Amino acid sequence: QLIQNSLDAVVRRGVPQWLDLAKDNLKGVVKSLPVREDLTMPMQEQLVVELYSK
Repeated sequence: QLIQNSLDAVVRRGVPQWLDLAKDNLKGVVKSLPVREDLTMPMQEQLVVELYSK
């Protein structure tokens, strides 16, 4: 039930163009790597770089 609720939430938000979701058989495929413009949530890339450079 938890997985089904999560899938329903993803479908309501919309599946990004770089992902392919087959909800019926619980499979997903990354069709391509996202570019910066594809990401909708705010992100500070510099913080990620700083974290992984430690």
